[in-house]
Amino acid sequence: MSWLGDELATIGGAAQCGLRDWAGIWGDPALIAGPLMAGYALLGWGLVRVARTAAGRERQLILLCAVLVGVQMLNTPLDMHAFVWTFGRCLSHAQGWYEARRSVQVGALMLTVVFFALLFVVLLIYFRRHLISNLLIIAGVALSIGCALVVAISLHQLRDLMSGTWGPFRTDDLIEASGIALAGLGVALRLWGARRREVPDRL
Repeated sequence: MSWLGDELATIGGAAQCGLRDWAGIWGDPALIAGPLMAGYALLGWGLVRVARTAAGRERQLILLCAVLVGVQMLNTPLDMHAFVWTFGRCLSHAQGWYEARRSVQVGALMLTVVFFALLFVVLLIYFRRHLISNLLIIAGVALSIGCALVVAISLHQLRDLMSGTWGPFRTDDLIEASGIALAGLGVALRLWGARRREVPDRL
């Protein structure tokens, strides 16, 4: 029981350390965070409008995309995923396995890839009849959120690759913004098509 108490105390201390470090890294630079949040908000609003024109599983698919976009909009200023890594870093120091952290990061990346691959297969089967008609929306949401997940893993090789700069902007920010724009294009096309169907034929 004393061992368990010591472990719980270690984990509690690491959690406090992780919270402190996490609070110190909230948010992206204002130059990109503001536009990204605005883009996610606008995209989420558009997705809800598209969902109103859909039915059945297609509506579920669009609403799922809207929920993911909403979560990522909130995550942009808070970096909620970062707590996992700040906590892990503090815990690794406390338990003495900090030097082996690279293996843990690689393992976390592989588990994340496997989880999302399985999730993708399940969603592919469930929504199979509505994927092509919503391909731009799905691809855009997957690109923007997938980019954020890759950055969240914080594996050094990937972080170095994704943190290149184009003027004042980082590569990962541009990829994320491109995903938002691609999904936004899909939303605009869906809304335009729905509006055309509502206009009576004057011929």
